[in-house]
Amino acid sequence: MFDVLISHIRQKVDLTELQADALQSYFIHKKLSKKEFLLKDGNVCQYLTFVSRGILKAYFSDEKGHDRIN
Repeated sequence: MFDVLISHIRQKVDLTELQADALQSYFIHKKLSKKEFLLKDGNVCQYLTFVSRGILKAYFSDEKGHDRIN
């Protein structure tokens, strides 16, 4: 689960196995289905997100109700 994340971090920072194991305790794995929302309108984002596979679209609705992609 965390292999892709740890691999990405190791491209920037040297990590021992002990550090990598400790780092994993700060993350949770969440799998989203197609069309499922990570965050819904009106909710405040409190976390960073790392997409290990697939794609994530970020958008908001303007005052006329049109979706605007970030």
